[in-house]
Amino acid sequence: MASNPASTPLRIVVGCDNAGVQYKDALKETLQKHKGVKEVLDVGVKDAKDDKAYPHSAVEAARKVKNGEVSSLLASCRSVSPHREVRY
Repeated sequence: MASNPASTPLRIVVGCDNAGVQYKDALKETLQKHKGVKEVLDVGVKDAKDDKAYPHSAVEAARKVKNGEVSSLLASCRSVSPHREVRY
């Protein structure tokens, strides 16, 4: 008998750069309170003063998905080009 994905508790990884830390923290807090979420791993920066480049957090989070440590990934960042600002 196949398991029902909706009844399987989620394990989620969240990541961000310094521009997305407040949003990531809010998402993390909300997810931790949700009864369908078993665990939330945080690989993002811890505060807005941390200048760790976003790709490092994204790669670490993606590896956790690939390795089966988590089922889902949420990322919050801001990418800036010399010509314009792009928000995702």
